[in-house]
Amino acid sequence: MKNHAHVRLVVILAVLGGFIAPQTWSTANAQRKPEHQKFSVGKMDKTWRVYEDKNHGNHVIKASVGDTVTWTASGTNLVFQFPEKTLFGTDNATIQDGKSLTLVVQPSAKKGRHIYAVFCTKGEVYASGDSPPVIIIQ
Repeated sequence: MKNHAHVRLVVILAVLGGFIAPQTWSTANAQRKPEHQKFSVGKMDKTWRVYEDKNHGNHVIKASVGDTVTWTASGTNLVFQFPEKTLFGTDNATIQDGKSLTLVVQPSAKKGRHIYAVFCTKGEVYASGDSPPVIIIQ
């Protein structure tokens, strides 16, 4: 009789564990809220640069999977070239002067430092960022 009670207790705990454990796990691994990084590409000190909107001295994008990155063209049309599609789901994009490009860091993006290129049609030069522009996936 003790064996049956023990087996029932184990079954009950297993069933409860099936309902409780996933909730505990998901709470422990709660996802952080995605961030929105806002950068512009424009002329600074006679040089076309990629810079953060709220801190013009910051030229490096630091983002995580799920974050949104927006670039705004200021004074020129832009052509973006990314090292691989896994970063944003595309390896190139274009925007017109005064418009913005918004992309989301994809789950397939590899962590680390990624160099990308931004071609400025006015002047036919590449913008510098961290010379060249860099995005760090954390």
